[in-house]
Amino acid sequence: MRAALPALTIAVLLTATPGATLADPTIEAVKTNYSYCTVCHGSHGNGDVAIAAPALAGIEPWYLAEQLKAYRERLRGKNFEADPAGTEMRIVAADLTDKQIAEVARYIGKLSVERKSPSMPGDAANGKELYAANCAACHGAQADGNAALHAPALSRLNDWYIVASYKRYRSGVRGDSADNAPGNQMHQIAQALPEAFPINDVSAYLATLDPAKRK
Repeated sequence: MRAALPALTIAVLLTATPGATLADPTIEAVKTNYSYCTVCHGSHGNGDVAIAAPALAGIEPWYLAEQLKAYRERLRGKNFEADPAGTEMRIVAADLTDKQIAEVARYIGKLSVERKSPSMPGDAANGKELYAANCAACHGAQADGNAALHAPALSRLNDWYIVASYKRYRSGVRGDSADNAPGNQMHQIAQALPEAFPINDVSAYLATLDPAKRK
């Protein structure tokens, strides 16, 4: 039940602030309407490991929109037992329109990305080699992402979220639907890697990159 409480809180906050307008809103108006994102993801969008809410600061608008639509269409967050935070996001996104999703992306796009401190052990040197061999082709040599391949930047993410996401992709909790092509591709890639693939090493390497220096 603990994981369900933030969703109920956010659901209440989904209603736009009285007096604010959604017609061609300014960034300040969007901030008023969509500041509920910071309830879980932090006042500066840097995430909260305690409730499995990843950093949003620095996320590409196209990727945020893509993921919110995946939640809305029930392509993510279907398994409460295995992914309670994802289920909460599915509830949050359920009634968002395309226009509202675009407005959320504008608001989040104004948050300043910060370098994340490592929160778990890992061999960054080994992770660098593993990343180059298995991840760079899609996510870029410096983990800057590639919109053409629907591959987001990874350097801005919390290390714990990278590890958790990889495990969800591998198990099929995330990306098991053929209707979500980018997610399904990650699911297949994760399954093709060895069961003992040291994802902690990859996340340790990514934590050495400065997301503020992204191209």
